[in-house]
Amino acid sequence: MSLYGRNGYLLKGVGDWVRTGESVAKVAEGVWGDHSELYFEIRNNGEPENPTKWCRGSNLPTADTLVNG
Repeated sequence: MSLYGRNGYLLKGVGDWVRTGESVAKVAEGVWGDHSELYFEIRNNGEPENPTKWCRGSNLPTADTLVNG
């Protein structure tokens, strides 16, 4: 299960399948307007795990892509 917070708007719904490279949400503008923030979490059998175990590959998005789409 993946969890995302501080989204500007969602591109996928609960239960939707996501393929490698697909966007799931646009990040919201930061509280103070000077930076954006993202909360991302992976859970396996209800326990939080390090996302790098699940998010591998040469085409991972950069921080700029995550923020600016």
